[in-house]
Amino acid sequence: MKNGVVFKFAGLAALCLMLLASALSAGIAVTNVVLTPSTLHAGMSGVASMTISNSDNDQAFAVTVRGGSPDGPVRASGSVNLGDFRAGVSSSVSFPFSIPNTTRAGIYTMILQFDWTNSSSSFVKPVMIPVTITDPAIFSAEADNGTVYTSGDFTLPVRLVNRGGSASEVRAAINSTQFFQTGPNPLWVGDVGEQPAHFELGVSLSPNVSSGTYSVPMVLSYRDESGQDTSSAVYLRLTVKRKSPQFSVSVLNSDGFIPGRTVDLRIQVSKSGEETAYGTRIRLSNNSALIPLQTSDLSLDDLGPGQSKMMHLPVGVNDVQPGFYSPALSVSYHNSNGDEQPAVSVPLGLSVESLSDVSVFVTAKPAPVVGGGQHTLSVTVSNTGSSPVKALTVRLQPSSAFTLQEAQDEQFIGGLNQDDFSSVQFKVQVADVKDGLYPVNVSLGFKDSYNREHTANQTVNLKVISKQTAAAQAGESGSGGLLLFGLLVLVALAAAGWWFFLRKKKAAPAQGPRH
Repeated sequence: MKNGVVFKFAGLAALCLMLLASALSAGIAVTNVVLTPSTLHAGMSGVASMTISNSDNDQAFAVTVRGGSPDGPVRASGSVNLGDFRAGVSSSVSFPFSIPNTTRAGIYTMILQFDWTNSSSSFVKPVMIPVTITDPAIFSAEADNGTVYTSGDFTLPVRLVNRGGSASEVRAAINSTQFFQTGPNPLWVGDVGEQPAHFELGVSLSPNVSSGTYSVPMVLSYRDESGQDTSSAVYLRLTVKRKSPQFSVSVLNSDGFIPGRTVDLRIQVSKSGEETAYGTRIRLSNNSALIPLQTSDLSLDDLGPGQSKMMHLPVGVNDVQPGFYSPALSVSYHNSNGDEQPAVSVPLGLSVESLSDVSVFVTAKPAPVVGGGQHTLSVTVSNTGSSPVKALTVRLQPSSAFTLQEAQDEQFIGGLNQDDFSSVQFKVQVADVKDGLYPVNVSLGFKDSYNREHTANQTVNLKVISKQTAAAQAGESGSGGLLLFGLLVLVALAAAGWWFFLRKKKAAPAQGPRH
């Protein structure tokens, strides 16, 4: 955990120093550095891609990039002649590098040296590029007791070996609908480095598991040396020996169970053995995951040897944490003598999954959106699912009506809890289009609580008006103002004329009779 924080801080600090140096120094500037592949291990080779630009007012001649770290933990050697750069000219450059097998995980610096001349002098500029080297954990697991039986729950000792980089906060969970993990799920294992880890898993077999050899999948969630949360799958090899069960129950629903939803639970009950079970009834026992919406007691009538019957049971999925659950069915029946037999408890294997969903809302500034203009689109993303999402990214897809004016078409939001939202902005150039609705295509990428990756593509229609419509609307607004001004002037003139008429009439002298 501490190493991961140090790695992240050191990488961020080195990147900030590199960008600051490029921004403050005149001449050749280096930006948009991208390392390929993005995840690097010892013994690998890669390419550093970047944008080279001449930020000076003078022309740069004979620009050359050379590897300045030929013997370090990240090696860059050789040289590439980039030619001449006029003032303000940019170009993309790729430079190869390699990582020796002896390099350990950490943050290292790869140095590239840029040489050039202008009309007055020569220049040498070193550029330091941070490189993160990871050493992923490589797990293998084996069961100390490789043979198990079905007479109740049992404890399985497990030996976990890590032949890669150290892993901290390891947690183990069986990922199977035939082998159920009892007790804590996931089970805390702790840190696993050079020494093997030993722990015990509580396991219960589904009744429909027959004798044989199985590879049981187990998911290991952990934090790697760089502090990133990740997961890995291993398999436990088990040999199952069992007597044929009296009853076996299978869940036929193919989709996962989502908390808060209603599900038509389809159950297939099978009977083995040589005797017929008369008056067979099943009842869903009390559990935390499923709640019967009608009756929980169903009648199967008689079940003969090898016979199966399917039943429907409407249930509601309770508000529980995502994971694997094994609610039990109680099966009761009568034998051939009419005697009621003790009820048999048969577990069901089902997966309760979280609902990972996001929605998008797009606004524009300035508004309205005018064809041929430049606008800023604000994309608001809301988590409308039932669990948090992680590593959320927003990408603006190409469109005939909107051209992105950003250096990258993707922006990072990060984590969003349930009902939370966040916004990112994209500058776009609007095409010279007619009045109408035009689509904005948004692609979203994120991880759910199990670190499974999801993608969602959503389209939002924005209203765009043409230049002519915008001009007409502006003209109507101006004409209305002039008309109002003219009316006010006429009213003022009429009032002045009436006042002058009354005053003149009052001032005229009275005339007497003439003799």
